Formats: sequence, structure tokens, C-alpha cells
Amino acid sequence: MIIDSLINLITGLGTSKDKKTFNNYVFAPSSFGDLSNAYRSEWSVRKIIDIPPYDATREWRKWIASREQITLIEKYEESLKIRKKINEAMKKARLYGGSVILLGVGDIKDWSNRLEYDSLSKGSLRYCHVFDRTEISSGEIERNVESEYFGLPKYYVVPHNAVRIHPSRVIRFTGNDLPSRSLEADGWSDSIIYSMEDAIKDASSVISGISTLATELSVDVIKIPGFMANISSKEYETLLIERFALAHKAKSMVNALMLDAEETWERSAVNFAGLPELIRTYLGILSSASDIPATRFLGESPGGLNATGESDIRNYYDSVSSTQKNIIEPELKIFDEVLIRSALGYRPEDVYFEWRPLWQLDESQMAESLVKKSAAISSLKSLGFLNNEFLSEGVDNMVVESGILPGYESALLRAAQASVQAQQGASPVEPVPLVTPAASTP
Repeated sequence: MIIDSLINLITGLGTSKDKKTFNNYVFAPSSFGDLSNAYRSEWSVRKIIDIPPYDATREWRKWIASREQITLIEKYEESLKIRKKINEAMKKARLYGGSVILLGVGDIKDWSNRLEYDSLSKGSLRYCHVFDRTEISSGEIERNVESEYFGLPKYYVVPHNAVRIHPSRVIRFTGNDLPSRSLEADGWSDSIIYSMEDAIKDASSVISGISTLATELSVDVIKIPGFMANISSKEYETLLIERFALAHKAKSMVNALMLDAEETWERSAVNFAGLPELIRTYLGILSSASDIPATRFLGESPGGLNATGESDIRNYYDSVSSTQKNIIEPELKIFDEVLIRSALGYRPEDVYFEWRPLWQLDESQMAESLVKKSAAISSLKSLGFLNNEFLSEGVDNMVVESGILPGYESALLRAAQASVQAQQGASPVEPVPLVTPAASTP
């Protein structure tokens, strides 16, 4: 046997005298029932599961397209509640280790066939349903290295329908990746709770223990001569209980405790001096394990001189942004190919989306930013670098994104809807003016 570690025969480091020599890592995952119970009953588990998906979908995305196209796409997306579905699928994947969103395109008899984008027309996508890994079965794993689904299930099955679903018809999310494909028995991953279960239980145990102590802020200690010699007698035990019940009754009436001259009474108080710091330590460990800063996880103000917590939140938002780009966006590309064709009836090449920033400016910062951008646009326009044909739309989008003019976006959308109706041959609707004229004075 080859041992590769630091050994010191004098101190016992690395030898049989060292207690750490016998440490081993054991993987004992909780059952799906335990995970569900933890999510429903433990506040920290619910926060760990819910916060990152909520932040990743909170500001959502903005479409880069013509105003009419944006109107149709956003309206169709809203009708499918896709932001809510993505949030739900991510939470279930984090809790159980996997989930899918079924794209309701075509009849149920078509589900086993590959989804061909070119065959889609306006209104093709009818619904999106979320299933966690316990609600949908995965087929055998694809082992063909030339397949785009290598390492993934060849198909999925919804138990009540018993129809094979082609992987091109689902949006797939997972939890913590497994270190080896040999561990992927059913194509899913681990719950994120597995890797931080000890931290969760330790923090919960400490808080529960301190809560129990709080019910006994002080304990009465009464010393009775011959107590140990007589307590074995049942009659003595009964008389003792009756006697002190009467003593406490008298104390509540006259605020005086009556004792024998040979007995002594004292009150022992529990010292809570170091307990708040102990709670913060364990909650800090839990916050670190979940990769959610304490300012977000616990909603507390940062400690330290001149500390604002801004750097922690920005670092956390960078992590969430990475999740958006590396996990959500690849899956949304599959969905968007279906969404755009269902909303517009065709697929323009120049339609795409960008994530809205997670860090939101306050009103003064927003106004300052808008002034600087306006000055830059004015300067570029005066130099002839901007195309006047597209300048208006770009400025409109900038104003909408800034939120500086309430109601401006809805006015633009109404104007775009009127334009769409006119192009489709419907009776044109008079658009609402972007600036409401002042009422004339009688």
C-alpha cells in the first residue's frame, strides 16, 4: 500500500496515533421525501433553493428587434408565463437534481419525433409544463459520441401519458454536476442540498438549542437536608412535590418563598453573552456554503467600519450573471427558436435578446446616466456618425430601459400594436400620442 501524506513519528502526525488518519468521506444522500420535507419546513433550505433562481429571472431580458416584433414576442412569451416556468424549473432542479420544461408543440402522437423548427408556424407553441425528475422518467443514456445528446437520456416519459418524448422537445435543468459519468445512473445530477447538508443541520441545531435555553432564563436551586437519603421513598417524593407546590403558591400570593431554616434557595441565571456571535458564525458558514452573501441571504446590514455590502452583492450578481449565460441561455436558445416562430410566423436572423442588468441604479444615478448618454448621442449625431432613420428607435429604447418616463413604454406598445393591426388588414386603431397634449383652459 502506498501512503502519500505528511508523517511525523514523534508527534504522531499521519500515523495510527493521529485521529485524522481514520477520517473518510461518506456520501449518504437524503431521500426525495426528506428533501421535500426540508424545503417545506426549514427556512434556510427554502432560501438556498429559491434565491438564485429568483435573482436570475428577476429583471429577465430585453429583445433586440423592431418595435412590432418585440410587441408580438413579449406578448406571446407573457401568455406562456415562461419567466415563471424557468424560475420553477430551476428551483426543482436545485432541490431534486433535475427538471424539464415540456414544449407543447404538435399533437401528443408527435412527441417521439424530433422537433423540426422549419415546420413551425404562428401559434405552434401552445403550452409549457414543468416536471421535476420524480414526475418524469428518463430513458436509456445516449452513448453514441457523435450524437448531440451524448451523455443525456435518449427520451423522456410522462407516466400518465406513457409516450416517449424526444429530447429536442424539452428544456433541461440540473443541480450539482456529478464528478463522473459512471455515477449518472439515470442521467440526472445531485441536489445542491447534498453538499451543504451538514452546514444546514449544524446551523439549525445551534439555533434550536439556544431557543431551548431561552425558555429557561433562570433556574431555582433549593438545597434540602437529607434529600438524597429520602428521595427513594415514594411517600417522601409525593410530600415533597405537594410541599413545594404549596410554597410556590404562597410565593405567588405574597411574593415570599417560605422554606425551612436549614434549607437554602438560590437562582442560577443562564449567560447568553457569547450566543449571538455563535449564531452568526454558523449562519455565516451556511451563507458561504450556499454562495449567497449574508446581506442577501439573511437580509442584514454588513458589519465593519464604512461597510456597505456593495462589493459582496456585486460579486454575487456576477455569479448569477454567469448562471444566466452558461446555464439558462443555452436552454433558452432552444425555446426561443420555437417562441419566435410561434409569435411571428417566421424566424428573422437579426432578432435576439440581452439580459437586463441585475444591479439597479437609484433615481439620481439613473438621471445622471441618462444625461451622459444623451450628451454622447447628441455629440455623435452632430458629427454625422448616427443614422437618423434608426436614431429615434434607439433613443426610445434607452428611455424605456431607464424608466425615467412612466407610461412611455406602454404608449410605444400601443402604437406598435396599432401598426401590427394595420399591417394585418384589421381596422386601424388610432395610436395614443406619446405626449398627451395639455387640456385647454375653458
